Amino acid sequence: MKSDVGSDARRMFWSTEAGGTERCPQCKGELESEHQAYVVVTRLSGILDHFIVGTDCGYFCVDCPTVVLEKERFAQVIEFGIGISREIEFVVMGTVDMAAIPADKRDAELGTDDNPIPLVEFMNLDQQCPSSIGKSSKQPGRKPKRRWR
Repeated sequence: MKSDVGSDARRMFWSTEAGGTERCPQCKGELESEHQAYVVVTRLSGILDHFIVGTDCGYFCVDCPTVVLEKERFAQVIEFGIGISREIEFVVMGTVDMAAIPADKRDAELGTDDNPIPLVEFMNLDQQCPSSIGKSSKQPGRKPKRRWR
């Protein structure tokens, strides 16, 4: 796997919708695990926040621009990172192109006006629904609400 996977625009699928992390849901090619930085937006009690998550639970297709994220592991990383124990919604926006950070800014804080996050948005971001994690996200006896676009 090439080391600059974060600089390529890709389609993102959760492992639960892709049938696992063995094969690409688009081309049936091989998937390889790769440590990558992702931009995540969370919503907790109506408040939006964003942060960068570094994890190896992304599986990149070697043949096409697709990545499959292990949903449960990714949710655990987010939950641990922000220390929540109640319902929170999140969307993974895309990868961080670390190679796009200018050499003189690599030690500076990312996400400032002077050093914006080099986000490579997922191609199918507009088709993603927020995912939920937390103790109250699964209420017994209730059917999930259908989301209309």
